[in-house]
Amino acid sequence: MNQVKIKGSLPYWINGHNFYSSCHDWDEGLDYLSGCLGTNVYSGLVECFEYGTIQEVPFSEEQFLRNHIKLLGYQCREYKQGNIITGKEFISPALKVKIYDVSRNIKNKLDKAIQEEISRLYGWDRAKYYIKIESHCKKPEAYFKGNVYVNELLSSSFQVQLQNDLISTYKHIMKTGKLVLPDRKADLMQGLYQCLS
Repeated sequence: MNQVKIKGSLPYWINGHNFYSSCHDWDEGLDYLSGCLGTNVYSGLVECFEYGTIQEVPFSEEQFLRNHIKLLGYQCREYKQGNIITGKEFISPALKVKIYDVSRNIKNKLDKAIQEEISRLYGWDRAKYYIKIESHCKKPEAYFKGNVYVNELLSSSFQVQLQNDLISTYKHIMKTGKLVLPDRKADLMQGLYQCLS
């Protein structure tokens, strides 16, 4: 039996970024890959994959990340650049949930022409705050209780299931409220008196 192992990011390969990727982009990329390899990659077994979304958030990415503290049954790992939190991962044997500052990646990893394309096509604004939330399915056969094939990944029913799983997993992450510390001592004392009364 001949095997071909394919690893990489189809959106980066096709579009030069992964800010947005449609099912049409995936079909186009997989068709091209099938042609290059002379085999039907749609029938391939999926050993791992990731799925996610980018969301604009109302305050800085670091504040947003600090507020996400725990996911029961998962280990938490922070990523920092100096003292700034740039991402968090919640890891279990079958699934990794990753939340990170996507604008930092765009600004630091993509050339100016691709940044301008993302802005023009998808509305990315370098002055706003964006988070990417991803589920990395490390063991699809365990997580979905059976093998997953490439053609299944692209089916609308599987896409809906992935979206619902991502939303459900995100909702289970324990979060703190947004903490705003007073600027003046008088404001701090007033808040203290209100708590004590």
